[in-house]
Amino acid sequence: TRPSVLRGGNVSTMLEGLCDLLSMTGGGGDLSEPSCMLLQVLLEATGPSALLTWSGAAKMIGALSQVAAGKEVLDNLVPSLQWEPAMARALSLEYKRKWVSEVIRCSGGPAGDAAEIAVNRSDLLRDLLMKMKDGKPYQYGVKIRFVGEETGAGDGHRRECIRVAMAALCDREFGLFKSHDGGRSIHPSSIAVEAEPECMKYFHLVGKLIAVSLIHMETIPAARFTIALRKMILAAGPLHVGDMASVDPEFYLHKVQYLLLNKYMEEDKMSLSDLDLTFEDIPQPDLFPNASHELYPGGSQAQVTEENKLHYVELLCDSRMRGAVAEQVQAIIDGIRSIIPQDVWSLIQHIISPDELDLLICGLQEVDVNDWKAHSNCDVDQELWELFWAAIDSFDSDQQKALLEFATGSRTPPVGGFASLPGYGSVGDIQKFTLARNLNSTLPVASTCFNTIYLPKYTSQNEMADGLLEAVAHRDAGGFHEAAVAR
Repeated sequence: TRPSVLRGGNVSTMLEGLCDLLSMTGGGGDLSEPSCMLLQVLLEATGPSALLTWSGAAKMIGALSQVAAGKEVLDNLVPSLQWEPAMARALSLEYKRKWVSEVIRCSGGPAGDAAEIAVNRSDLLRDLLMKMKDGKPYQYGVKIRFVGEETGAGDGHRRECIRVAMAALCDREFGLFKSHDGGRSIHPSSIAVEAEPECMKYFHLVGKLIAVSLIHMETIPAARFTIALRKMILAAGPLHVGDMASVDPEFYLHKVQYLLLNKYMEEDKMSLSDLDLTFEDIPQPDLFPNASHELYPGGSQAQVTEENKLHYVELLCDSRMRGAVAEQVQAIIDGIRSIIPQDVWSLIQHIISPDELDLLICGLQEVDVNDWKAHSNCDVDQELWELFWAAIDSFDSDQQKALLEFATGSRTPPVGGFASLPGYGSVGDIQKFTLARNLNSTLPVASTCFNTIYLPKYTSQNEMADGLLEAVAHRDAGGFHEAAVAR
């Protein structure tokens, strides 16, 4: 380290110098490791409070989370950060992603092996319900084997299984969830039991699959929950009236804002008393005008006035977002906690924000082709390499995601982008996307465990694009073309 770090006799001066070094050139470069070693010695001598009470603590924690050498220091500090929200927010999301996985797997003592289960593709949800009934064996992860297939229990099979299962569970036709924003986000349905009598078991399974995805640091993009649901899962403070916009934008616009912004006066020339509102909710007035419930005991007899209007709107939104689906949300949380110990989940709830939970579960929403290319391995000639990326550039967003799923088992890249693509082996192992030659086929072949596409020889961008799309189409059809089967 530089002599300037050591000048002065007080801890604050040393912390300031170390923070400056760690912030240099993307994390201190060659200075990051000795800086972290010195910081570790300093904290051992003074205790963590010396850093946590220092005015620049958040900046230091953010810098530490950007360098590999800072991991040991941070791992010792994180339990204290649950009471320091500003410092928890300073942690990089990539650090949090790895920390969540590790803290779950290490909470049961010495690291154990992932549990292996066999499931039938034809009855996937029922098999998962039965095989994962007891969540405890899955704290160290899961290996999935498809019955009747000779390829064994690979990481690609797990990613495919969880993706397909969560897509089925979150499909609005299944009835567990509803969406009022065109499918961009989903929220538990208050009438899920009418669509599926065993809905609570399936909500419980949703929670288990979320826990497994966090352990393996893999994405399940179908679980794009509303901000209100993510807040409830994390117990992240009270819900606000504004959160209603994520659950039901039309209701928020035409009911909530209609009342709060006095639109009944401006647009309809009416008074609040003309609306004849009481403290009750009628969720589906067009279909079931008599199906109402009181927002509090006796609410049907209490008139909404200008003085209590805000309270009415708050109770109404809370009923729609939370009260009507409390059992469903609790089942999801219970599913998570059946795999993740309660004390560990409580710590995670304090460290992860609702927006971060969305990214950890679902990954990045868009595919960055430049990032994909920059973090890929090339085992083909330069001409084939360039033709592949030119074809990818010509694809629309859905085609790019479909190809990514074909190659890796997931439609979205994880937090950290393609540099953090999970692969085969131990939890946390990185497997870069790879292009390799395929001499035995006329169509591309994918190995999802190794994030690899094997390409036949193509001589034009159009030929490459057509071959890739045909391979993806045959895979999605289920009755795979002999050369398009994902290995």
